[in-house]
Amino acid sequence: MVTPVTPNVTQAKDKIVIYFLSSSNKLDIEACKTVEKHLSQFVRNSKPPIDICTDYKIDAGMETDKYKEILYTADLVIAFGSADFLSDKVTESRINKVIARYNNRQTRLLAIIVRNFMWKIPFFGQLNIFPKRQIPLYDRKTWSKDDAFATVAQEIKDSIVKYYKVEQASIEIKPWDDDE
Repeated sequence: MVTPVTPNVTQAKDKIVIYFLSSSNKLDIEACKTVEKHLSQFVRNSKPPIDICTDYKIDAGMETDKYKEILYTADLVIAFGSADFLSDKVTESRINKVIARYNNRQTRLLAIIVRNFMWKIPFFGQLNIFPKRQIPLYDRKTWSKDDAFATVAQEIKDSIVKYYKVEQASIEIKPWDDDE
């Protein structure tokens, strides 16, 4: 009997690097920032530590090529899908490199439906899609902005915990005894 090989992406890590990849469209960037806000407490208290990187947060003075290398070595890439994402030639070449790493089991890849687009065709349709209800984050007929982003952040958090065995630092809160 052949023993299954555990892919590198699930082994214990000193730090988990997550890359949010989106188009330069204002709503797509807003979606990245909002998901990051919703995940902030989870990220802050995670063991091992989690770094979230994205194009909209490139540090001043950092060479673009070095920052792209972060994308190509990230543990988890989250693609923020929209028609702008799929039509952008720069994003297309970058996502193709990420897909190659995903197919070689070197990274995990998740997809978020930010705005409605033809996401059921490859490659998006072959990935784990968030929100699981498969409703775009900006669909105001179905849910409020807070509900949409809280839901997708929870789904991402659950995936990170599952894939990388992340634990949360505990904070001790002592009960008050008002009779003292």
